[in-house]
Amino acid sequence: MRAPIRLSVLPPVPAIGVVLLTCLALLGDVPVSAQCRAPHFRRGADYGRLLSVSIQKRDFSIDKLTCLAQTLRSNRRNLESFDLLFFSSHEASQRFRGIPVESGFPPRWHKWAKELHAAYSFDADKHKENLEIMPMGFGTAPILRTMLDLPLPAAPHCRLEIQNRCLMAAMEQISYPQEALKKRATGVVVLTGVIRRDGQCAGLHLQETDVKAGEDTEWLVNVALQDLRTWQFDAAERDDAVRVTYSFAVDASLPRGVAPQVEWVSPSQVKVRANPSE
Repeated sequence: MRAPIRLSVLPPVPAIGVVLLTCLALLGDVPVSAQCRAPHFRRGADYGRLLSVSIQKRDFSIDKLTCLAQTLRSNRRNLESFDLLFFSSHEASQRFRGIPVESGFPPRWHKWAKELHAAYSFDADKHKENLEIMPMGFGTAPILRTMLDLPLPAAPHCRLEIQNRCLMAAMEQISYPQEALKKRATGVVVLTGVIRRDGQCAGLHLQETDVKAGEDTEWLVNVALQDLRTWQFDAAERDDAVRVTYSFAVDASLPRGVAPQVEWVSPSQVKVRANPSE
């Protein structure tokens, strides 16, 4: 199995290609193939062997990503290798340049990295092509990433999945409201709902809760609901039930006031830890 893509600093796009890239970007909103279900897309940075594109959240499905990747590769037949990065925002597809080495991190680098949810790789010498799923973006822990060898098996499985449906993208960073942290509100929030055929979560409601400092329950419930609404699962021919447990805990061992630590025990169980700023 091929190792996950490691990005370094990418060179700027040559000036001679600016006009061409502009024209291709305008054409990018047109479906690229009538033979498979490729999504609408917009071209971002293009370095020949490495292309970035942005697509809608609802289009992060294994079939659509694979179709788009293979269609775009077919237009570059002479390349011995080809990598395609899938972003959820056009700005990220244009500006993300991998891991900064010398110039440091641009102000919005972490946001752009969060919006990279999948990567396709083709290696002609090894006769290999892969699709890598990164639900939490470029920073997704290796243990939570899924590398799928193509062609796909009949029923591909991912590291993170519910009802045999892969979690393709979790679009936002889970927060721990400062108001709740100040009052040290901790506990468990359990949400239930439906994963629709298009992979989006709907009909979400609070199943149960056990939060210490009961008057602060609403803060944690709202955070959990806001997060789960952004999850995108693989498309399917059916609706599926979803049940997710969020555990919130104050952890004095963590630095004060920094972003919460999120541990994905499974897609059905997420732990959120943080330390109040004061």
